[in-house]
Amino acid sequence: MSISVALQPLYVITLELTSGPVPLQVAIGGGSGSGGGSVGLSAYQIALAAGFVGDEAAWLASLAGPAGAAGADGADGVIGPQGPAGADGAAGLQGPAGADGPQGPAGADGLSAYEIALNGGFIGDEAAWLASLIGPAGAAGADGADGAAGPQGPAGADGAIGPQGPIGAGGLSTYEIALNGGFVGNEAAWLASLVGPAGAAGADGADGAIGSQGPAGADGQSVTVVVVANVGLIPEPPDANTLYLVQA
Repeated sequence: MSISVALQPLYVITLELTSGPVPLQVAIGGGSGSGGGSVGLSAYQIALAAGFVGDEAAWLASLAGPAGAAGADGADGVIGPQGPAGADGAAGLQGPAGADGPQGPAGADGLSAYEIALNGGFIGDEAAWLASLIGPAGAAGADGADGAAGPQGPAGADGAIGPQGPIGAGGLSTYEIALNGGFVGNEAAWLASLVGPAGAAGADGADGAIGSQGPAGADGQSVTVVVVANVGLIPEPPDANTLYLVQA
């Protein structure tokens, strides 16, 4: 797209607009007049004249092209000095116990207590040294507290049966005891009084298990039914296995 801008009545500048920024330099010379020229259009005004729609900020933003590709990584810098040591971290968990080491060699036998006594200035044989270890008898101690009672021992065997004692006097019968207790009546009435009223009927028990199948019964005899008008028509004697019905 081309834009023609009249700067002076005698000069016309034609601009070819591209998709990127267009640097604009205009040098007008040759004139010797003393009057100043008119102020030209700004680049934003030129863009509006060319058809741009938006304010100046939007126009300035449209001048920025897309971001270029990332450049190659620069060379590594010089390694800096060693930093100060950091604080110690928290103590870790206790590790598992190590395995036991092998058994060490047996040590040399030490001196016996008697030999140590000899080195310490004791004079005499081992028997004398042993006897010297026994001090005088101490005073008798106070009696200790009684211990807890032991468990019950087993029952002893039964002793022999003693002789028969004399026959004791006859005791009262239960009827006589009842009379002494205030009962009025003879012994039969007292016996009857001992019988309480009949209790309520108990609930039916559960049905018993079904019994086994009984043997088959003998075959029955067939009976012939004969209807007669009156009793006189029944033969004498009646036929066996015949049922006579008299019609009413």
